[in-house]
Amino acid sequence: MWVGAEYGHSRTSWLVFWLLTSEFCLAMVIGRVIGDIVATQKAPSHEGRKILVVQPLNLDGSNRGDEVLALDAVDAGVGDRVLVATEGWCAMTAVGRQNAPIDMAVVGVIDSVTLAH
Repeated sequence: MWVGAEYGHSRTSWLVFWLLTSEFCLAMVIGRVIGDIVATQKAPSHEGRKILVVQPLNLDGSNRGDEVLALDAVDAGVGDRVLVATEGWCAMTAVGRQNAPIDMAVVGVIDSVTLAH
């Protein structure tokens, strides 16, 4: 029996709680999609998913470091400002591909960023 069941919690609620609070899932960056990759041959775990070229950004919108490749989980497109999970377990979970060779995934399209000064 699932140990959380005795407290009325589903496995999903515990997973969501863990994802939101885990130190392993805090590695996210803001970026802009600048292109995509066409691959006629790819690992079965990547089939049906776009591979995007993302330029990481600083909070002021300037470029930050080198471009990265990320599997798309949210149907982002060129020009979109996105949130990228940069840790493997979180990335593969976000795209629904457990035990897959995925290091980064686009997990959100950003509408706006507000900073309190």
